[in-house]
Amino acid sequence: MNLNEVSKILLLTREQVKAAIDNGIQLPKSQNMAYLVAVPVGSDYDIDETNVDNFISKFESEEPGHHPPVALRRQLLIEARHRCGICASLTPIEFHHIIDFAKIKHYDPQHMLALCPNCHTLCTNGTIDIKAQYTYKHQLSLHQTGRDGITILDSVWSTNFSWDDIRLVIGALHTSFMSSNPTNGNSRFDFSGIELRQKNILNHMGEEYFKQVVLEQHEPYFHRIDSFLKNPINGEIVDRYHQIVDELRSKIAANHQQFSQFEFFLVTFADAAVQSQPSGIRLNRQALNVLLSYMYVTCDIGRKQ
Repeated sequence: MNLNEVSKILLLTREQVKAAIDNGIQLPKSQNMAYLVAVPVGSDYDIDETNVDNFISKFESEEPGHHPPVALRRQLLIEARHRCGICASLTPIEFHHIIDFAKIKHYDPQHMLALCPNCHTLCTNGTIDIKAQYTYKHQLSLHQTGRDGITILDSVWSTNFSWDDIRLVIGALHTSFMSSNPTNGNSRFDFSGIELRQKNILNHMGEEYFKQVVLEQHEPYFHRIDSFLKNPINGEIVDRYHQIVDELRSKIAANHQQFSQFEFFLVTFADAAVQSQPSGIRLNRQALNVLLSYMYVTCDIGRKQ
């Protein structure tokens, strides 16, 4: 990346980015200097994305939750077309956690928005409530509808949310979280179910999250997971799926008191998966989120009685 590209990502001026390279920028608490590593190229610089992430991480260590990584910044800015995701103003952008970072430490793009400082404040103090924030989030994809009526989100997923994504995510989860003595996939023998409204009550699943995320964003892709799991050619990976489900059930039972709402567990687990298998899951975070929602809706995970 060059100076202009990095300035857009860091939300700094070109001059401030150059100052970070030449002289460093003082960290907010320790007062130490943080330097952005770059290679001079003529009158500009070549700046590797890893170096930008390393620079950001120094600020994140002193102000947790305020300095998301490069890939997430870019995704949120593109989603909002480099404007505020609510009022569409072109003022400097900040990154807002719909699920409060203080409640659960996460950088999940499905629960974040790119906002101007004013709208960020309105969301933080509750003037714009969580349900409204998810509605704005959903509308960002609808606003990108093409002439054929298909949104960018739909067109990308219809192309890229494939069996390969499902296979990769299940494999990465299996590598990361399975114990040395995996179960025999007992979940495959549990065919009990429950009406979803009652299940949401039992599991303290938030109404907004279930409607705005699970049903509206994820459920349209459940049929791909379903067809994958029912196809005999995927037998080995299906066995791993059921082992993961059994392992997840154990983790939920052991940690259920730590989470006031079930979606907090899902987000925490997904973040842990990304951290432990970044190369296998980071680029498939959406597929991972859909898979976890699928497990919940099909009653593979979550209390049923």
